[in-house]
Amino acid sequence: MGWFPVLGRKGVRMVSKQEKILDYIRKMSPGTSFSIRSLAAKLQISEGTAYKAIKAAESTGLVATKSKVGSVRIAGCTGGVMASEVVQRLGLRVICGETHLHFEPTRLLSACGSTDQIRKLLQECPPNSFCLCGDQTEIQNCALECGVHLLLTMGTLPSDAVLRLAQAKHLCILSSSQDASMLLSSYDCLLGNRKGPTQQGTDCVRNWMRTPQYLFYNDYITDWYRFHQKELSQLLVQPVVEQDLSICGSISVEQATSAQLSQKIAQVYRQGPYPCTVTENDNMQDVMEKMLATGCSSAFVETGGKLSGIVNSDDILRYSLYSSSSAGKPLDRYTKSMSEIDQNEEKQIITYSVHLPDVTTETQISSSLLLPCLLAAAERHCRKAFNRNISYSTGSFYTLEEKGLSGDVMIDSTIRRSSTTGCVIEAEMYDDTARYALVSLTLDFAPIGDPDAAK
Repeated sequence: MGWFPVLGRKGVRMVSKQEKILDYIRKMSPGTSFSIRSLAAKLQISEGTAYKAIKAAESTGLVATKSKVGSVRIAGCTGGVMASEVVQRLGLRVICGETHLHFEPTRLLSACGSTDQIRKLLQECPPNSFCLCGDQTEIQNCALECGVHLLLTMGTLPSDAVLRLAQAKHLCILSSSQDASMLLSSYDCLLGNRKGPTQQGTDCVRNWMRTPQYLFYNDYITDWYRFHQKELSQLLVQPVVEQDLSICGSISVEQATSAQLSQKIAQVYRQGPYPCTVTENDNMQDVMEKMLATGCSSAFVETGGKLSGIVNSDDILRYSLYSSSSAGKPLDRYTKSMSEIDQNEEKQIITYSVHLPDVTTETQISSSLLLPCLLAAAERHCRKAFNRNISYSTGSFYTLEEKGLSGDVMIDSTIRRSSTTGCVIEAEMYDDTARYALVSLTLDFAPIGDPDAAK
């Protein structure tokens, strides 16, 4: 049995009718003109709904309405990349402003420098800009007062006062577990600003990896505890490096917790190459398969013999969700034939049927089919059972049967526990002969009082 933990903060998006219309407008080529009547006829909606959507598109700089011409799709500074896509691509957590993400970001300002310098830059920011900052409450307030959205780093959460200010000004607050340098790098990749041979599309490891957390050969076990607590135990295995950042081994939770605090890392760590070491230019699909094959919860990224990044199960989940929905049809590549065939009265258990295409190798099963299908089933179940904005908190993914899998299979999605703040949901894939995979997810609900949480 293979074990593959999955940790993430990826939101389960509940798409409104207006959002679907805005997505349709966003996919138009710049310069395309259209009217309220033509949009309503094309999408089979009322003219009133089309009018509201066009007004929303105007307010976000997506279209311009001209006399005797109608509405015209205009090109934004980010080449048509919407804030909602930035959230999806970078695996960001939406703290507030979910309904205000229909705009093309114009600038990502990193809050570096003195408070006065940052304030001046914020005041000069164009509309629809983001301020990248940590837990500096003064900077957060300043950005919101200047009409700038927030992107918080290192898992920072805003205070209640900052949250209320953002809601009053109809601004977005996003949060990421990554640091500022990695977010800026990922943002550049998303917009296509990074040049050179290292950019190989969105499947490239360097577009998904995060800043590495590591321990030096001569550090002590007390240093491991400091890192372990800081990172909220997201890394089950941490790399051990020389002073020049060359990887000399790894240390697991089990090895560290069984050692004495006064011992050096050198006395307890596992020497030699880590089973899952990859390069920045490797394909994420291959990394996903390698992690499953080796039973590793993370992959060490090596460049020129030196540690340059980490890919963990959080990044694998982000990649899986993004790659399956990048064409604008969430998980449609795998689940277009998924249908609901049974449910109990309380909607606690829903059974789906899905037809999988023929596969010839085991590696085509685990990540390309099983994980996306199970996530899709859990997402559909949540949409039906809860009228709340939902985000992934933690979870685990198990592969139970390693044999060729194709044809019709069943997926049972079960809500194990629920409360006013979240729930635990499991999805299991099986057929008449075997159980194939299981995903267990802990989901968080947005506060009921958040006006942006309603769908």
